[in-house]
Amino acid sequence: MHREIVMSQGSMALLHGVQPPRAEVHPGQMPLPTACHPLRLISGRGIGHGHGLCNRLYATRKAADDLDVTSTVISPSFRSAPWNQEAKATLAGEPEPSSQTLVLFVSESGVCRSALAAAAFQAAIQAVGLEDRVRCQAVATQSFNVGEGPERAAVTAARARGLEIPPDFAARQFDPGADMARCDLVLVMDKFTASDVLREITVFDSIDTEGRYSTRVRYLRQFQPDSPEGMTEIEDPLYGNTGGAGEAAAMSAAASLIVPSCQGLAAFLADLNAGCEDGAALKARLAETVDGMQGIDWLVPPLLRAGT
Repeated sequence: MHREIVMSQGSMALLHGVQPPRAEVHPGQMPLPTACHPLRLISGRGIGHGHGLCNRLYATRKAADDLDVTSTVISPSFRSAPWNQEAKATLAGEPEPSSQTLVLFVSESGVCRSALAAAAFQAAIQAVGLEDRVRCQAVATQSFNVGEGPERAAVTAARARGLEIPPDFAARQFDPGADMARCDLVLVMDKFTASDVLREITVFDSIDTEGRYSTRVRYLRQFQPDSPEGMTEIEDPLYGNTGGAGEAAAMSAAASLIVPSCQGLAAFLADLNAGCEDGAALKARLAETVDGMQGIDWLVPPLLRAGT
């Protein structure tokens, strides 16, 4: 199994005692801070081998003036910030942001857990009469299923519970800039999807401290009624399964957590909606509420963990 060590262009350069190279910034794009440019060292031996590579690089370093670290960077990373997305929409003459609360369900592929969650939540908000004020979408952190329909196992699990995933459902990938400019709540399934999302958007918080970006990210299972303390994850039922009874059982187990969590989320929003005159008031109350919640646990990269 291959494992990844995530280092930054900046930290690699500082290891050698030089300033890291500056990446070209294209119009409309915002580069991550140098410390967040990812440099991935892939190794079949895992973390120990990566540290050995760093040691060898350090032992063989050249004079600072002659050192060129640009070849160690696989691909510079750029991000389009949420406030840039809002500005683009205004300049393009697009309508004002919707007064509906937008909830995103996030899983790795976007065709299994999040697809089922979106179907379950849609039914739940209709049951509490919030379909005019709340809407939802399912998104993926990875691109390998973009454009595809839901997994058959997810469709089967949904129908077994009286739910229907829309026939025109197609997976799309989470877009940090565009999605965080318009969504009000991001529901992740496990620590891996939490990390995929938060690695992308924590940089926004460091620039716009009033943006409340990271606080919008929550585990879906946080809203499951009577959930055991500390049990916040909904594991990927398809991981390690290739069909058959084992996959069906894993999917059913995941659905038994997803559906009540979505119902609990709908009830939570219904409570917040009490006394709200319109959708905008609900959005504002939700933002205030999640901002006061404790941050979630996730796999924080070492560079972001420093100083915390």
